[in-house]
Amino acid sequence: MRLSLTGPVGIGSENNVDNVDNVRIISALLNVWLRCLGKTILAIKSASDDALTNSISDFQKDVVKLPKQDGRVDPNGRTWQHLLSTLKATRTTVAITKPAKGGADF
Repeated sequence: MRLSLTGPVGIGSENNVDNVDNVRIISALLNVWLRCLGKTILAIKSASDDALTNSISDFQKDVVKLPKQDGRVDPNGRTWQHLLSTLKATRTTVAITKPAKGGADF
């Protein structure tokens, strides 16, 4: 599965029906990071709020190392790329191979 962001999320972005999936994706990706730190996760909502924009800014400061955090995630931007890298770093890819004996036919 490939994640994609179709519009910006956070400060200065629009909270409308077209942006609901984007807000949920960013919230979920930030929750991966927050869980790794043992912090309280965000509620998955359909619109940006202060908790989300504050978490975006914290992520930009702590992970992306932006000197000036803007509280916004743009498609293909640095924050987006770092969120994807954070997700990838927390997962292990395992190849699925057919067993030598027994098992189901693939």
